[in-house]
Amino acid sequence: MDPLVYETKTVNGVDLEVAVANPGGERGLALLVHGFPELAFSWRFQIPMLAEMGYEVWAPNTRGYRGSSKPPKVSDYSIDELLADLAGLIDQSGHERVTLVAHDWGAVQAWMFAIRTVRPLERLVIMNVPHPTCAQRE
Repeated sequence: MDPLVYETKTVNGVDLEVAVANPGGERGLALLVHGFPELAFSWRFQIPMLAEMGYEVWAPNTRGYRGSSKPPKVSDYSIDELLADLAGLIDQSGHERVTLVAHDWGAVQAWMFAIRTVRPLERLVIMNVPHPTCAQRE
């Protein structure tokens, strides 16, 4: 059984199913982005811990997953669209202090989000994906 509490957040023209905890957390937003083929449920152990630490925690099921919108075109899943989804979630949260935590395919998105400085981040936590320049080495 899924112990998480979900809300629907409409951003960038899609509905994202988001696991939420500790609304109004005084330490800012912890935005957790899952990998492939995973779900927000993957963060079920980290969500309560981060909430207890004082963060408002949002863990979206990214577009195409579980209860989130499933746009039909391949272009709907471009990195620009995925980054706009993350930016929309941050904007909707109302927090200025943001910790972005990501794993696997979510980490690819998070790296690009930080490199492009789509929104300011207080912290970036990447798991299982090296910095993109590592792929440029010969």
